[in-house]
Amino acid sequence: MATDEMAELPTVTLFRYPACFAIPTADPHALAVECMLRFVGAHFVKRDAPLPVALEVPTRDGSAVGCHENGGVVRKTGVASCLQQIEDSVHVDKDVLPVEKRHLSLCVKILVVNSLLPAFVYLTHCDLDLFDHSIRKGVVPKVATLWQRLLGNYRRGVLERSGCCGRYSSVAEALEEAEKGLRALQTLYVGNSNPPGTFFLGTERPCSADALVYAAASSFLHADFANHHASLAVVKMQKRLQGECTTLVKYIERVRQMYFEEYSAFYTLRAAPSCAAGAHSGNVAPEPDDLFKKGRRMVVAWTIGFSLLYFTLSNANLILEALSELQVDEEEEEEEGKEEEGKGGEKK
Repeated sequence: MATDEMAELPTVTLFRYPACFAIPTADPHALAVECMLRFVGAHFVKRDAPLPVALEVPTRDGSAVGCHENGGVVRKTGVASCLQQIEDSVHVDKDVLPVEKRHLSLCVKILVVNSLLPAFVYLTHCDLDLFDHSIRKGVVPKVATLWQRLLGNYRRGVLERSGCCGRYSSVAEALEEAEKGLRALQTLYVGNSNPPGTFFLGTERPCSADALVYAAASSFLHADFANHHASLAVVKMQKRLQGECTTLVKYIERVRQMYFEEYSAFYTLRAAPSCAAGAHSGNVAPEPDDLFKKGRRMVVAWTIGFSLLYFTLSNANLILEALSELQVDEEEEEEEGKEEEGKGGEKK
């Protein structure tokens, strides 16, 4: 079985976004990889790291063809590469999925990887209230560089340069695509989970499709948006999906209880509060800490300006002497030039 094969492998390292929103990680890409590692019974340790998710696997022979290898360690970056590395090691999908189900597995992967996972990352970084009250406080201090923290440009860097946010251009678009995608997963699960109690594609054991579906659905339905200053639209969508996609909710709850029981103290399904209670956006006065962080660029600019001014005033004498020497040199050059011109005129 896959678990027996993984038990023989050395401990792997999962580099992922820290926990936030009362879920194991604020990056659903990383949650999918962690879920797959739990499915196969792998021994792994977690390390806080910026996007995207990465997986380091020690190699037995110290080399691996086509992989980034450093001291006998293969590093894979991105959810697709990480899941493929696990599949290459233990062949879960090959053993679990019948041939007639593999096209469905591919459809699920395309939907989740291209639409749902990026939608969650985009939403949590683009919604300013969500970012300021959650990501900025719980994630940025652990993964951002000192320069990014000083300039306050971590959020913009993720939105503009990270491939984890997909093609979205507004929160409304991300919410619309996320809702359509989750409803599509509900329909697929209802049509393929026969008999009841099986996994997403009707298999007796979980595969990579289960890891991806669980990561996407759990991130949107388990996340504690209401208590992290999410906008009214986000809270409404979560409440609506929890009430209408009951089969999908039961599925992720069953998987959570089977594989993530250690997180149960904070990671569980919550009853969505009333929309009025969840509508924090625009009604919360900015905290002193937030005001300081928003003004850090001005602080950095003033610090640099005063430093330059102090340096100039402290070294005024040296600067004046240097300028005087330059002026004297220029005058001497002019006099020499005039003398040479005078000598040339006398010869003529």
